[in-house]
Amino acid sequence: MQFFNKTVYLVMVIACMVNTSCQNKEEEVKKETKENTIEKLSERPNILWLVTEDMGAYIPPFGDSTVVTPHLTKLAEEGVIYPNLYSTSGVCAPSRAAIATGMYPSSIGANHMRTNSYTKERGFRLTKRFRLQKLK
Repeated sequence: MQFFNKTVYLVMVIACMVNTSCQNKEEEVKKETKENTIEKLSERPNILWLVTEDMGAYIPPFGDSTVVTPHLTKLAEEGVIYPNLYSTSGVCAPSRAAIATGMYPSSIGANHMRTNSYTKERGFRLTKRFRLQKLK
């Protein structure tokens, strides 16, 4: 019986030691993981994609002084601007699709905005009345 008590006591002590050592390791691993995550996040670039409509290059970051845009100017000074970026399409949605995907809008099916080219496939007939209303 005395052997049994000593064995139980020894097992309990070992279990407590293992439990305590595992808890410390978990905290260390969590701390290291958190530090690694913060380091990795700080290495990633912060990307801010600003898209404006019908502006041309009439803002200070592109050399014009017609309007004052202090926040855009500061963003341009701290970041990267693309002075030779041109639109792949004459309307907004296909242009955004091209910028986001790096592909031509016509190759990904995004070049259909404001056109009549797919009306037959979609079952929409352009009637004479509709054409006249659209021209007004």
